[in-house]
Amino acid sequence: MKVAPFTSAIRKTASAMLSAALQLIFAHYMALPSQIHEDKFLCEHKICPQASASEL
Repeated sequence: MKVAPFTSAIRKTASAMLSAALQLIFAHYMALPSQIHEDKFLCEHKICPQASASEL
């Protein structure tokens, strides 16, 4: 099966764009204060301090 030349170019471009997008997301995430990372982790694992305090 022969693949059209533009298909290969599209795949290479898409791969490069995905890589750049992931690098941007990672850099943005790392630039955030560590407290935000911790809050997100706690909430993702259903350990929300805000929810616990409001239930009292």
